[in-house]
Amino acid sequence: MSTVELTRKYLDAGVEVAVTVPETWLEFEIPGALWCLGEPVEVGVAPNLTLNLDVATPSVSVAEMVRSTVAGLADSAVYLDEEGVRDGRPSVAMGYSFRDAEGTPMVQFLLAVVVEADPSVVVTVVGTCGAGVDDEVASAVSDAVSSLVVATL
Repeated sequence: MSTVELTRKYLDAGVEVAVTVPETWLEFEIPGALWCLGEPVEVGVAPNLTLNLDVATPSVSVAEMVRSTVAGLADSAVYLDEEGVRDGRPSVAMGYSFRDAEGTPMVQFLLAVVVEADPSVVVTVVGTCGAGVDDEVASAVSDAVSSLVVATL
């Protein structure tokens, strides 16, 4: 599967982000999300990748924030939960399944990276696909999430 690296600068947050996605993916809008990319389908867009930037809350670790969000999903099951360092920055990676509002089984891969600044920001990228997709699609979504590169401006 051919891929392409896409880059965006967010001057207000002082960061530049890059992700590598399948070349057939297009940009689209999701209310409340900063940047969305996905495979075009006849109805909706799936699989997809969503990127957000949030101000880091000093009293709550990013891992705690992510875990509490995932724990709130219906029928969620976590199969990957790792804290670490990515490019010298604190990060957390998760993989989990859940049911969406219509009850459809979904799988998400998540990577959150803390960028120390004033104020610090959390760059979060989430890849979503249906639980019934083939391994190649799930792997492409996981690879896109893992490809996140965050640089300060």
